[in-house]
Amino acid sequence: MLKGILFDYNGILVDDLKLHLDAYMSVARDLHYALDPDRLWGYISATPDEKRFLFGDVSDAQWRSIRQLKDTYYYRMAASRDILIPGAVEVLKTLARTYVLALISNTSRSYFETCFPKDAAALFSETLFSEDMETPKPSPEPLFHILKRLKLRTDEVCYVGDAVSDVQMARAAGVTMFGVATGHHSADELARAGADRVVATLAEVVQAIQNGVNGG
Repeated sequence: MLKGILFDYNGILVDDLKLHLDAYMSVARDLHYALDPDRLWGYISATPDEKRFLFGDVSDAQWRSIRQLKDTYYYRMAASRDILIPGAVEVLKTLARTYVLALISNTSRSYFETCFPKDAAALFSETLFSEDMETPKPSPEPLFHILKRLKLRTDEVCYVGDAVSDVQMARAAGVTMFGVATGHHSADELARAGADRVVATLAEVVQAIQNGVNGG
């Protein structure tokens, strides 16, 4: 019986992956780093620290400066537009009436706490971000950690994500996975990675769950 629904953040609830890309590229321009945007996009769903090598052999102090400047650009761009995926908050409110909700993301908690609506953020019983993880996605460990907090089994939850790393994490953990083609990877890429179901929108996830299509 389905009791909990676990979500990714970037590309699922907020449309900000391009903002992160543009912010990093602005830093590279300002500080004269030769950063390849296509290569960066390949790592856009990785944790911030997993992107560090893209800037070369930088010191800890240089990396802190890069991160701080990147955040300045990101927050400036995020403040000037609506980054919420259309219907995301309504989906969360609908599902929260029946299921426990949780969030697992390779991004930093500060982006979520600064940019996501507080009333919607309060719908999550548990959240896990990059600074909370020893081994981030695609490792199954973040998912196991959240399940332990929620006191739920793998067969009592499903995971909703937009990236191949989301699929890999869910499959490694033995959790049903909905791939939503609103972010990093296409529907075909999510299907090839092994998502149990691939949909175009979050609303379709709700429909599938309400119809009892949750992988078991």
